[in-house]
Amino acid sequence: MSISKAVAVVACIAAALGGCAAPAEPGRMVPDGFAVSAPSVPRALAGRVAIGDVGGGEVTDPMNVSKVGSDDLREALRLSLDRYGFLSRDGTPADFHLDAFLVELKQPQTGFILNVYAFVRYTLRRTAGGEPLFDEILDGSYTATFSDSVVGLQRLKIANEGAVRESLAALIRRLEALSVLDLSAGRAGERPVTTGGFDVRAMA
Repeated sequence: MSISKAVAVVACIAAALGGCAAPAEPGRMVPDGFAVSAPSVPRALAGRVAIGDVGGGEVTDPMNVSKVGSDDLREALRLSLDRYGFLSRDGTPADFHLDAFLVELKQPQTGFILNVYAFVRYTLRRTAGGEPLFDEILDGSYTATFSDSVVGLQRLKIANEGAVRESLAALIRRLEALSVLDLSAGRAGERPVTTGGFDVRAMA
């Protein structure tokens, strides 16, 4: 049997056992109102935030496991900012730029119950420059079980999406918490880069 035929056979077996791995879907990573809880956009941020650099993601290999790509994260961030009134639309000046970097997507090797942790670093800056208004790692986690899907690859994808969704919900809450004084002062306090209670290194 040739190598190409062997690869095709393996692919067919994988498909028969549950399909190929699929990347995260941006729309499934947008937090809902229950996760954010009564959004209230600070006036200075309403419609004034543009998306800057987004990175850290990993392209999904169909023959491996589901991942979250940088483009997936960017689109999920765009949809989230738009849904909650922060995104600068065409023709509206963007006074602020928001960068996002997926520091780590911690996935289990295997299991029936899949816990995924997402650590995303968000940095909000004025377009005009200066110190960041905030620069923090906001984590999210999600546990996927058989009630989500009986297929392991799909279950992991769901857990990935849920973990990033929780991180984005934490971002929206953080943006809502910025006061007028924070924004006018040029920096939202002197908070260091944090992980919301999780130590990324300890979980490695």
